[in-house]
Amino acid sequence: MKTRSGCNIHDVAKKARVSVATVSRVLNNNSIPTAATRERVLQTVQKLNYRPHPAFRRSNGANRLARSDTRTLGYFTVHEYLEKARRDDGYYSRVLTGIQQAAQQHSYHVMIESTASQSLHLGRMVSDERVDGLLVEGTFPEVLRKLLIQRLPIVFINRYYPELPASSVMPNISSGVFELLEYLWSLGHRNIATFQPIDTKIHHRLYLNAFKDFFLQKNTLITHPRLSELRSIDPGTHQQVLLDYAQEALSAQPRPTAIVTWNVYASTLITTLQERGIRVPQDISLIGMDDTVDAGLTMPPLTSYHFPVDEIGFSAAELLIRKLQNPDRPPHHITVNGQLIRRASCEALPKSGPERPGN
Repeated sequence: MKTRSGCNIHDVAKKARVSVATVSRVLNNNSIPTAATRERVLQTVQKLNYRPHPAFRRSNGANRLARSDTRTLGYFTVHEYLEKARRDDGYYSRVLTGIQQAAQQHSYHVMIESTASQSLHLGRMVSDERVDGLLVEGTFPEVLRKLLIQRLPIVFINRYYPELPASSVMPNISSGVFELLEYLWSLGHRNIATFQPIDTKIHHRLYLNAFKDFFLQKNTLITHPRLSELRSIDPGTHQQVLLDYAQEALSAQPRPTAIVTWNVYASTLITTLQERGIRVPQDISLIGMDDTVDAGLTMPPLTSYHFPVDEIGFSAAELLIRKLQNPDRPPHHITVNGQLIRRASCEALPKSGPERPGN
């Protein structure tokens, strides 16, 4: 049977150099021989724009009629994010809360599924047609993103792919960075550094770009550009990389009077600096971004930029429901603004001079 794209499963099998049964298994997440075979089949499906006929998709080994309206939204994410949500981390848990609130308002259910970050699995709720649309959060391979869009209406959370015909919702990182830097500027700080990891997340690129743009707009050079370069970091090297960064910052002349970064790194930097006899904020001011639950528990409590994360989840679910109600609705991209929460980790520089000399 030919689909609307003009090809059938036999065309996919021939192009991918596999059997029809293998194509069927890939599309239904069952008995995949190797990851390489799976990726080759998915890439072929994408290139041929093959879309299985909805009346004959397999579920649990048997053909069934497709359900056109399950009144269920899918939340598809990576294992790491779902685990953080279950621990009530104050970020991903709030995203999920916002999704559930919007779904309830429109009489929808929410189904949750997670997978490995670089997995090529569609997810059972997609292959078994248990959901009407998908809210996707996490880093997934390009071929999987495109295949998901071919199967269902999609809204990306905390990711933005302008080349894809899908809506997205993100925090307004650039605006947040400008606001926290303006606050430090008003306190007299000019020698400001930022710690940013090398990562695939768009958030970190937006943060660093906004940091550089701020100083361009102020017509001021960044005092120590090297301190604001991207750093390679992972859970296994987290402590050591931040320790090395703190030592590098303290050795710089003149020493930075303020550092801006993400909460997950700021809380560690506070302890690392204090262990080296540096007082926060008297010697170095520190600001985080994300305002996660630990921000108020550090000593001193961390000044941080807060995003209404539940609003991000709510807005994403609203976008998806509107798309389901109106399939011709074009993609929409929403950025959610936040606010600076001032605590005790920042202090104005003495009026005697713009910079505090290094020790």
